[in-house]
Amino acid sequence: MTYRHVLLAAEFDAVGPRMLARVSELLRYGAPRLTLLHVVDERSEGGSELLPTVAGTPEPHRLVVPQGTEENLPLESDTETRLDEAAARFLQSLAQRLGVPGAQLRVVASTSVSTAIIAEARAAGVDLIIVGHHDRHWLDWLVAGTAERVVGAAVCDVLVLHTAD
Repeated sequence: MTYRHVLLAAEFDAVGPRMLARVSELLRYGAPRLTLLHVVDERSEGGSELLPTVAGTPEPHRLVVPQGTEENLPLESDTETRLDEAAARFLQSLAQRLGVPGAQLRVVASTSVSTAIIAEARAAGVDLIIVGHHDRHWLDWLVAGTAERVVGAAVCDVLVLHTAD
């Protein structure tokens, strides 16, 4: 199967040489569109994606760096601005390392990383999501982690790559 639009959900510490090689190999076989997504986790340091979303709460993510538009939402602090800018630079560097300088770059902030990935994939009409899978934390054995949540909620194919190099 040839994919037309691939979304790579990229974290700062999870895109190593092995993951880059796998994604590059996949892109060589014909995916003409690539979206690189980084989700800035808005949960407090003590917070967790494991906590349920309360019904009736607003959309769980907000756009931070919309590509091709000047409509950036106001940020709450200089720290958030620096983090968002670092994420944008990270994605630009990643696009260059993958040899896809024309990739669409998306940075969103969310209280639920998996929900943001699914929402972005649906909005962009991707047919493959690529996510990394970390070594499991003891709490992950009790509930699903981000990769598992994406697999369970996606309406397209999902490729889960182990991030350890």
